[in-house]
Amino acid sequence: MLKINKYLIKLASSCFLFLTFLLNSADDSFAESSQQNTIENRPKIGLVLGGGGARGFAHIGVLKVLEDHNIPIDYIAGTSMGSIIAGLYASGMTPAEIETAVANIDWDTIFSDNQNRQDRSVRRKSDDHLFLMDLKAGVNDDGVNVSTALFQGQKFDLVLTELTLPASGITNFDQLSIPYRAVATDIATGKEVVLSNGNLGTAMRASMSVPAIFAGVHIDDKLLVDGGVSNNLPVSVVKEMGADIVIAVSVGTPLRKKEDLKSALSVIEQLSGLLTNNNTERQIALLGEQDILITPPLGDDITAASFHSFPEAISLGREEAEKHSSRLSVLSISNTQYQDYLASKNTTFFEPPIIHQIVFDNNSKLSDEFLLKQLKLKTGEKLDLKQLKSGIANIYGLGTFESVRYELKAVDDQQDIIIIAEEKSWGTDNLRFGMDLAVDGRSGSSKFNISSAYTKIPLNELNGEWRSFIQIGEEPALTTEIYQPLTTANSYFVFGKAGYETTNIRLFQNENAIAEYDISQLIIDVAAGRNFGTWGELRAGYRRYTGDVDLLTGFKLLDGYQFDGGETYLRLTTDELDNVFFPRSGYFGQIEGMVSRESLGAEDDFEQITTALIAARSWGNDTLMTRIKFNTTVGNDAPLQNLYTLGGFMNLSGLQENQIIGQHSGLITANYQRRLYKSSFVPVYLGASLEVGNTWDKSSDLLEDHIFASSVFLGTDTPIGPFYMAYGLAEGGQSSFYLFLGNPWF
Repeated sequence: MLKINKYLIKLASSCFLFLTFLLNSADDSFAESSQQNTIENRPKIGLVLGGGGARGFAHIGVLKVLEDHNIPIDYIAGTSMGSIIAGLYASGMTPAEIETAVANIDWDTIFSDNQNRQDRSVRRKSDDHLFLMDLKAGVNDDGVNVSTALFQGQKFDLVLTELTLPASGITNFDQLSIPYRAVATDIATGKEVVLSNGNLGTAMRASMSVPAIFAGVHIDDKLLVDGGVSNNLPVSVVKEMGADIVIAVSVGTPLRKKEDLKSALSVIEQLSGLLTNNNTERQIALLGEQDILITPPLGDDITAASFHSFPEAISLGREEAEKHSSRLSVLSISNTQYQDYLASKNTTFFEPPIIHQIVFDNNSKLSDEFLLKQLKLKTGEKLDLKQLKSGIANIYGLGTFESVRYELKAVDDQQDIIIIAEEKSWGTDNLRFGMDLAVDGRSGSSKFNISSAYTKIPLNELNGEWRSFIQIGEEPALTTEIYQPLTTANSYFVFGKAGYETTNIRLFQNENAIAEYDISQLIIDVAAGRNFGTWGELRAGYRRYTGDVDLLTGFKLLDGYQFDGGETYLRLTTDELDNVFFPRSGYFGQIEGMVSRESLGAEDDFEQITTALIAARSWGNDTLMTRIKFNTTVGNDAPLQNLYTLGGFMNLSGLQENQIIGQHSGLITANYQRRLYKSSFVPVYLGASLEVGNTWDKSSDLLEDHIFASSVFLGTDTPIGPFYMAYGLAEGGQSSFYLFLGNPWF
């Protein structure tokens, strides 16, 4: 019995040891299996970044916290600004890289369609001397139209395209580093549109097309606008993508209180807020207990338009995400596992390719060859991004297109460049308006003109144009002109103009106006010339005119008379000013030589040389501008209608307008201005000028008997043109207060 018991004990011990071995082996296998689950079979995490304009910069701070906690993102979707941050993150950019990109954007001009003035053709720059209003109405078969949006988003499009170049070869958003969706709205139906393929930059742009503010984007026969209208926090989208756990970040603008609804604009904003807040609440209701909702406390100080406040928004986003650290840590994986996750992402890098072909998607009258010459790129060469952007600016600066953008299409180891140039849907022909006003407080005199012009453009594939101009007021005018480039490179052109023009000249005695004469004339001007890129023009022409000089008011110092003129001229113009009204940088120069001869139809033989030079330079908000004008008559004296005048604001301030007159004139001004209120819409300037100059009847008197003058002014660049309130003081005690709407420099 004892032996049997010992045997049983020994057998039991052996069985116990065997079972222990099996259990240990099972534990090891289970542990290994559990670790494998952590890496491969963990719950799929979806990240939702909501819309909110500039408030969406808080998303960058949240992304930083997620990366700090080693939280892998399997799916990502966004709306409006959220779609942009999500798209950049999905393309492989880190939160730090996204923040750097945001910091490098010029938020003062990014949403403006006005190209840098230096990028416009010389012809388009010359428009600034005729018109004071930027607003243009389009004309087509349906009549007079305007754009359906305040901004077309041209610059914004190009920025998004450049930021997404590393993903330019990816059209299926599931193939990005993180599967991605952008949410937009079909403006025709109001329904949500989830974008899962196509061009990444275009999808992001469509999602942030705020209705009536930014032009919608055409995709698959739909006109898409901001996704906030239909789904501002697309929780449902990432759930449909396969997310088990959702991290949602809501940055929408809070509704105003009743007492804050004090204007029509605030009520309109409230209605928009109600729309987005309602669909946001419906999406929040889809979140379960396992999901995380992060709502950064952006308050009222950071609005949807506070683009310069991105550092504060990022910081607030990070702080709020850190408050959820305990719940976020549950989703963390180890450093090794997170590095493996990062390595598994389909991160791409952009290397400028060799250009295989340049293809135009162009629905305008302009020929593809003409546009190619403006682009200035060649096939077979490595893509120069700087030149590509410059070329696109040249094309957009023609004024024919509402949008010019580019895409890259892979062809073997090379790539095609696709230029999508969309003609203005509201009409390429345009109607434009202007006005000028000058009120002299000392004399009580005033001048007011209203002008309008209809331009038919393009007339043909070389961008010819026909313009008719009318002005009513103190100096009525009616003209029509043709401008026709002769080559696809836009190097050579011909020009023709005919019409009726008037101007008034006052004659003074002892600082008092004693007579005012009206000079009216019929004029024909034909010329040919050469453009030098976008910076200059050389023009040679012939002018023929006939007119009358008649007394309007005052003493009859001279009898009215008829006159005839015939002259040839040669004019060189260079214009690189950034703004023709309140320049902060650049220069303008013009010199013209004119020869009047009886053999050309004139009554008098004489020659004249006119010169003008303007240069501006800025330091921060401070700008110094200098101007030099010198005009002289050579040989015989010129008649009254060809004399030079000075006087008025910025032309010897303190004197009355055109108070002094002569065969020769000279003026030097130094102007300082400080930008008080920095706004891309209505900037305000405070400034002062020092001026010296005079007019002379004899060449021997040139540069003698100078008149010194000065002024102080407050100016603003309004939608109807530059407006000044100024006080001028000239040598001898003459002074005047001015109200001035117009350009005092030309």
